[in-house]
Amino acid sequence: MTVSRLLSDRVSVLGPILILGGSGFIGTRLTALLTEKNIPLRIGDLRPSESFPNLWTHCDVRQHESLSELARGASAIVNLAAGHVSIRYNAKGPNEATCTACTSSAHAIGDAYKIIQREDADVM
Repeated sequence: MTVSRLLSDRVSVLGPILILGGSGFIGTRLTALLTEKNIPLRIGDLRPSESFPNLWTHCDVRQHESLSELARGASAIVNLAAGHVSIRYNAKGPNEATCTACTSSAHAIGDAYKIIQREDADVM
């Protein structure tokens, strides 16, 4: 599900949207847009959300327990945390977060293969 589709009036979600790394500038703006549409969501981040403290839960994406508990029941996951990591380490190239239930790993491997095959990246 794309962000533009989430922002359309035609979308309905079964569970809350989880925004990882959602306490920063982009996450705060995205949260504001989604709450205006009355879309249920949660924010998972190391830093508390100043604008939406009632939606924030402490989450370290490097800790399986922290992440799996927060992700349980989410209908979609927006992974802004990956962008924070790429900025910190000056990583360039595609940044994707595949989330397709039980087949996420297979889809991620296939997507990475295609990206490397097209020479859009050297490694994934």
